[in-house]
Amino acid sequence: MTAPPADKPATGAATGSNGMPDRRRAERWVILLAAGFVAAMLAFGAVSGGRALLDSLARVSPGLFLLLLAMAFASFTFRFLRWHLCGRALGVEVPLLRHAGIFLAGFSMTLTPGRIGEVLRLYLLRRTGGYRYEKTAPLLFIDRLSDVVAVAMIGAGAALAFGRYELLSAVVLAGAIAANLVFFKPGWFIFFANLGYAALRRAPRLFARIRVALRQMGLLADRRVYAAALALSLASWLTEGYAFHLLLQRLTEGQPELPAAAGILVFSLATLAGVVTMLPGGLGGAELSMLGMLVALGVANAPAVAATAVIRVVTLWFAVLCGFAVLPLALRQAAAGQRGIATQ
Repeated sequence: MTAPPADKPATGAATGSNGMPDRRRAERWVILLAAGFVAAMLAFGAVSGGRALLDSLARVSPGLFLLLLAMAFASFTFRFLRWHLCGRALGVEVPLLRHAGIFLAGFSMTLTPGRIGEVLRLYLLRRTGGYRYEKTAPLLFIDRLSDVVAVAMIGAGAALAFGRYELLSAVVLAGAIAANLVFFKPGWFIFFANLGYAALRRAPRLFARIRVALRQMGLLADRRVYAAALALSLASWLTEGYAFHLLLQRLTEGQPELPAAAGILVFSLATLAGVVTMLPGGLGGAELSMLGMLVALGVANAPAVAATAVIRVVTLWFAVLCGFAVLPLALRQAAAGQRGIATQ
């Protein structure tokens, strides 16, 4: 069996044909989706009773909202530390603060189908430090995998504690564990990549890049690296799930109290539903799942809509806002880094 030849440096950017991310198009897309999100929440609010929805939203004090934002930012920090740790394992040596800017800037592309626009982070690493895409691509893979596994583990634990949706949580967890096991066998993927090249005898550079990326993935399969990445993922999603519990606690005062496990379970399963839909930012799938489960658990319509709207603003739209706030600086640093690489 013939292996594909060694790869040459990649050219162009993963985010656009001219090598530059299309920021204006992304901004228009975000504005359109934000308008759709607001319209959907208003429609749900009208159905549940407009006055009741306003009363529920009024229960979210400025102090509570700031606490929720702080918890969301703590969650982003855990995810960045995971990204930085895995990057170091792959040989990506970028100063901590600059790397944090690159990571945050990637949130500006969260609202792309399947979040594929987050390859912007790879583009910025390429321009800032000259790291080829095939070297850094496994960062996106472990990002998704450790997120799904962590949320599935949290959901399964919450289901057992709360006594609802145990079967659904178990099935999701089993699927996540299966994907996890495959991750620790990158040699299997390399074998099939070689088979594909042997059969097609075309695109040798593409197959070479795939092989390089798969070898890099093997570096992340180190037990210590992956255990640390998974621990940071668990900390991140538990923080957001508990933030949702605090929000529910405030909005359902005077109603039968839901335990923390219930809020964390609803948040976890709704997050996974958003992942499954592959829609931008999980929009639609996450909200409908969250609303449906809250109502099924006995939460009144207005607090359920308010809880869904507020937690999505805090955990999704706040992330996108942070991404766009940091993006101009990250692009300037990338341009300066590219000039430095060109002069070497």
